[in-house]
Amino acid sequence: MSGPRLKQLVWAATLLVLVGGALLVVPLLGNLYGRLERAQVQNSALNLVQARHAEPGALAWEPDDPGLPRDMEPYARDAVTDGYRRGYEELAYALYSGETLGLPSYFQQEALDDARLVTDHTQNVEFADWDHQLTLHFYAPDGATVAFTDTYLYAQGRFTDGAQRFARVARRTVDVQMDLDDGNWRVHHWRILTDSANPVPPPPRPALPALLGGIHGVNYEARSAPFSLLWTRFDPQEVDGDFRAARTLGFDTVRIFVPYPLPKDAGTTLNALLDAAGRRGLRVIPTLLDGYTRYRLADLPGILGMYGTLRPALERPEVLAIDLKNEADRDAPTAGWDRLRFFLTVLAEQVRVRSSKPLTVGTVTPDRELSRALDFVTVHAYGPPGELEGLLSAAERQGRPVLLEEFGYHTLGTALPDPHTEADQARHYAQVLRTVRGRGEGWMAWTLYDLKTGAVPGGRAVERNLGVLRADGSAKPVVGVLRGEPAPPPGPLDRVERWGFMIRRVLLVLVVGVAAAVWWRRRQVGRRR
Repeated sequence: MSGPRLKQLVWAATLLVLVGGALLVVPLLGNLYGRLERAQVQNSALNLVQARHAEPGALAWEPDDPGLPRDMEPYARDAVTDGYRRGYEELAYALYSGETLGLPSYFQQEALDDARLVTDHTQNVEFADWDHQLTLHFYAPDGATVAFTDTYLYAQGRFTDGAQRFARVARRTVDVQMDLDDGNWRVHHWRILTDSANPVPPPPRPALPALLGGIHGVNYEARSAPFSLLWTRFDPQEVDGDFRAARTLGFDTVRIFVPYPLPKDAGTTLNALLDAAGRRGLRVIPTLLDGYTRYRLADLPGILGMYGTLRPALERPEVLAIDLKNEADRDAPTAGWDRLRFFLTVLAEQVRVRSSKPLTVGTVTPDRELSRALDFVTVHAYGPPGELEGLLSAAERQGRPVLLEEFGYHTLGTALPDPHTEADQARHYAQVLRTVRGRGEGWMAWTLYDLKTGAVPGGRAVERNLGVLRADGSAKPVVGVLRGEPAPPPGPLDRVERWGFMIRRVLLVLVVGVAAAVWWRRRQVGRRR
């Protein structure tokens, strides 16, 4: 065979080997690339899920079915629980955002198709689930397959403008099969067995009107640590002394405010507050969710978890009632009434099955739809006393007992254009108490002390001067009204006292002006000489 012919055969064989190798390698590379791409997508989805820090509801295992092929090891149960919980977390996110990238991380095969079908065209739908009760029915001998049922409560709704609005709370039971894939537990089968509306809440407690009518209370903020600072700088001696002072003034109930999220050791602090109240013969109305304004359904599981943390303290005999949220109606312009009503109604229904205490939501003016979920309604009144009768009558038409939960009058003489004196406060209290006592309704003053330290709502100076006691603990004239004494009568010097700050400032300006004019005149005379 000649040299050129041999070269042609060698080149042909080489080309054949290269083409054959390419035909074999390319599919392998494509398969490897596909696997790497899927892994990257799943890892990205997992990172997205972890970055959201959603707060899923708690999952609890009921006793397993008897006769299982194999007992489930604790570590395996923990892994199944974690994978299942994260799947619901991702499903809730997909419902709201329409983003389904993370679903394959937790759902496979038919369950993935179902999850995508559920989330199809459901953007801005909020979903929250809690109180999962899981019952194991099967655990494979190889430890790679489990089957269980899950019964849980959920809330679902859409509250955005421009789309059909709806809201629903229900109890659901699902049949679930999970398989261990590449070291991760994923849902392969997911079928709804039952889905029924949550039970209607029970009617209000019949003895409640008489209970509320006996309240002569005060809203409490500690002088050295008002509002949320009370929970991080708690001083048991100060609180005990303050509660002693409140009892001496004739108050029988104090209202306190629990911030959300809960500070560290909040349960211990709440118990210490209740201990101090018990020693002084005071009843307590804790107001929860102080500072919370979002009303997201996704927050419900965490809020119910917070309630579970505080529940032992909230069931103590010192607790008269539970206020779920302070002045919720002020949040309606931002949150929206539909969202706010649904959120607080669901919360009230869930707390009611966990608590023996009467429930309310603090409002400036009660809302009829929200009132149906509450045991009593509240009014917060800071306007002229002449308006109070109408406010209380309107509240009574909600069909629930009424508590005047907040009223007050500042004593800041520099609050232009509406300065008040301590005598003005006493007369205001006298008129308010005359109205509520005539109606047989309970009341709570705002607040026990003037506040010279700490932040106050809106940074408004008048918020620091609403106490019935001065910041040093001395009594204002209103204390006599609380004890049944008449308020100081209006006098000819009232206007001078009320506008004393302005009068003093005007006089100071005049004095400074005259002094400046005299100095300038003398200077001009000196120059002419």
